[in-house]
Amino acid sequence: MFRNAALIAVLCVGTMVVAQDGAKKKNKQKGKKIDAASMNAVCPMSGGKVDNTKFANFGGGKVYFCCDKCVTNFNTMKAKMNHQLVQTGQLKQVACPISGHDLVEGNEVEVAGVKVGFCCENCKGAAEKLVAKDKDAAVLAYFNGKHQFKSFKTQRQINQQIRRDAGKKEKKSEAGR
Repeated sequence: MFRNAALIAVLCVGTMVVAQDGAKKKNKQKGKKIDAASMNAVCPMSGGKVDNTKFANFGGGKVYFCCDKCVTNFNTMKAKMNHQLVQTGQLKQVACPISGHDLVEGNEVEVAGVKVGFCCENCKGAAEKLVAKDKDAAVLAYFNGKHQFKSFKTQRQINQQIRRDAGKKEKKSEAGR
């Protein structure tokens, strides 16, 4: 009987150690950085091997590239796609692309055929200089990355924000009663 109890105790301790070791490995995998190169990922621009230090944020993740040139070309392509979405009315401007502040009527600059509004004369002046210097750089500046996300929204996003704001206003009025 004593032998059986000792055997059961050894098995229980061994099982706990194995379970803890498995949990540690699982936790390490969750915090593990993605190694796109070891996964045989290919550059979407050139088809070459990727470099883990060359990437662009896209769709909530990272897209890896082989070189800085491909990253730049990808960002330019995204900007041109966003530009077209604004041009066709699928994205609406809701804020200044430089400051994120509210738009002021009359402070618009045409960027490659699309009127882009600004909050003040300073932002408008900076945009006019950039457009006069390099139209492609202006498209990249105002329709890519953080500028695009804070200043242009889909109609669905605009409607969701209106509903959220109305709900907050309603809660405040109920709390004030």
